[in-house]
Amino acid sequence: MRNLSADELNSVSGGRGFLLNGLSNIFADAQNAVQHAETDVSNAGAKVQTALSGNAGLASIANTIFKDASGVLSAVDKGLGNLSSIAANTKVTVTTTA
Repeated sequence: MRNLSADELNSVSGGRGFLLNGLSNIFADAQNAVQHAETDVSNAGAKVQTALSGNAGLASIANTIFKDASGVLSAVDKGLGNLSSIAANTKVTVTTTA
């Protein structure tokens, strides 16, 4: 058994770059979707606040809910960014049995 060289790995099924670029792109696409969701939540929150402007109690509850949702999406966004970075910087080793 031996590890494939970088040149050998790059010549197999698109190679290391293909695999890691694919993973990085998946995480980047997911991060982009989350960022769009963050914008949608923010816009919806603003509309709800306007609609509830006459009822301070309900407006406060809605504000808390939208802030919580925004916080969760922000954390997911950051996590996906970290995963994308990890995928882009991961070392791949393939070992043959021959």
